[in-house]
Amino acid sequence: MNKEQLLIQQYHDKGILTGNNEVIIYKKFCFDFIQSCKELKLRILGIDGYILDKNKIKPNLIEVVDFSKKRNTSQDCYILAASFIKNMLQNGYSNGYLFTVD
Repeated sequence: MNKEQLLIQQYHDKGILTGNNEVIIYKKFCFDFIQSCKELKLRILGIDGYILDKNKIKPNLIEVVDFSKKRNTSQDCYILAASFIKNMLQNGYSNGYLFTVD
């Protein structure tokens, strides 16, 4: 089992599994997810917000961040991801976030 599959297994009940075998993590578990990525040494490349409403998944195109084009260290991506999620907890409308990891 690779690291991404391990994350999906760990977080499938803390979010919604998509048809692309990805998990949109419920907002309250996002900091745990970031910590898990750090422990597994998976770099976070981006985060997309989603509004999850009665089995409907709607992308929130306003709550999106892309770290992939920045030349950040792996450590930077965890700090940037945590900062983005902290801001979204205070100001965002999405209740789930999809993380792109590498």
